[in-house]
Amino acid sequence: MTTTKLIALLVITAYCYAACGPNGIYICNQGDSCCGTGDDSYCYSPANNECFIRANGSPAMCNKGNGWCNNDCFDPTWQSCMATSTGGQITCESKDKVCGSSCYNPSTYQCFQLSTGAFNLCNAGNKLCNNQCYDPSAQTCLTDSKGNTALCNVGNGICNGGCFDASWQSCKATATGGEVICTSTDKVCNGDCYNPEQQTCMSLSNGAQTLCNFGNKVCKDQCYNPAYQTCATDSKGNSALCNVGNGICKGECFDPSWQSCKATASGSETICTTQHNVCGETCYDPSAQTCFTLSNGAQTLCNAGNQLCKDQCFDPNAQSCLKDNTLLCNKGDDFCGDTCYNKGSEQCLTTSSGKSLHCALGSSVCGESCYNPSIQVCLSASNGKMICDKGSYVCNNYCYNPSNGDICDASYTGEPTSTNGPSSSPSSSSAPSSGSNAPSTTNGPSSTSGPSSSSAPSSTNAPSSSSSSPSSSPSSSSSPSSSSAPSSGSNTTPSPSSGATTGNDNASNIKNSNERESSGSSALHMTFTVAAIIVALTVALIM
Repeated sequence: MTTTKLIALLVITAYCYAACGPNGIYICNQGDSCCGTGDDSYCYSPANNECFIRANGSPAMCNKGNGWCNNDCFDPTWQSCMATSTGGQITCESKDKVCGSSCYNPSTYQCFQLSTGAFNLCNAGNKLCNNQCYDPSAQTCLTDSKGNTALCNVGNGICNGGCFDASWQSCKATATGGEVICTSTDKVCNGDCYNPEQQTCMSLSNGAQTLCNFGNKVCKDQCYNPAYQTCATDSKGNSALCNVGNGICKGECFDPSWQSCKATASGSETICTTQHNVCGETCYDPSAQTCFTLSNGAQTLCNAGNQLCKDQCFDPNAQSCLKDNTLLCNKGDDFCGDTCYNKGSEQCLTTSSGKSLHCALGSSVCGESCYNPSIQVCLSASNGKMICDKGSYVCNNYCYNPSNGDICDASYTGEPTSTNGPSSSPSSSSAPSSGSNAPSTTNGPSSTSGPSSSSAPSSTNAPSSSSSSPSSSPSSSSSPSSSSAPSSGSNTTPSPSSGATTGNDNASNIKNSNERESSGSSALHMTFTVAAIIVALTVALIM
């Protein structure tokens, strides 16, 4: 066969047979066609089949005479393509109908559209109640007075959205306007059913209601059995639920067999034992305590046997209330001014200003301070009273003791340097030794007491202005007057509050004879010269 003949044969074949599939690789039988186009196409016999194209473009082959519905084949001899409620299609039996997106047999089912818009299939003859299928021969759809709907058995009633058996139940109205299902013989109390033969409906103080056992009563919104309890009211109008036989006091129950209701100082009441009394607002045992009234009118409790002093409890066996019941002291003590003192070791004295001062026994008062007259003396100074050691004098408001070699410098105008005066307490009755702060001297008089007007201090150790000492004592005419000599030469001064001051034998104030050569030695020299003349005259007269 020549090439020309072969090409002619192929052209004739192409026009007589269909070529399907990718690049037409599938050559169909004579009379067949391609179902679909392109690479997805395949051969089919139009005499025996139907070709349909799916929604996605792919080919589908059905039996001859079939129809196409929802991307699938159907046999129109017994099936139908029906529209759904959503706009789609569904293949059903020809005798069926569509309910929503489902096929159903109307001889056995029926279709209902629900309140939500959806569809529901129920048995034939059924009805719909609250989107539920029901058999009207056995059930009924009821609506109550409030608009509530419920599916109930035939013969039932509806109450507050619930079914009830009318043969033994009933719908009862509540006090708030609602409804409740109760047995036919029950009643309603505060929205609850109750048996009036077993319970009682009681009204509360707020207008509400409550159920109590039959025969009970209400007290302060509580049920109680009057056989065992009572609702008592006290004198103030307070109520309480108490046991039978009990009393009420300040809104509380008490047992009168061992308790009682007592009036308090404020006009209120309190519960005490029958043996107790009331002090103020408190119960107390009078065998163990005593009630006293204070200065402000209030009341207080003290131990039995105690007494009251200045609004304080005290034991009279150990303490005493003095000064018109204003001062509490130890038993046996007395008062001095506004303080207590022990009469066994102290005494109460009056100062120059009229104040009371307690001092040690045997003490005296100098100005505003205590002093011991056995070792001290009270002297007058330009600035008040001074306490000095015995044998001392006052010179320019300080003490000095000539027996210690002290002298008075009238030209000195300074103040004593020491400020440690004797205390007004009993322990301050003794003073330090005079001259303890004075300069020491070996030439002072040997006598430790102040010179008297009739005798002079011994001159055996007296310093002389010359190298020789006289053989006789100097005249007493140069001695200080004894009228100003203190009992003791204290070297301290009292505190600023004291009316008495104490001299200070200070080296800056008291000059001994060796330290004052310019004045002291001249005075002593003159004294001894006069004494020598007197002695010489006396000897001449005797001879």
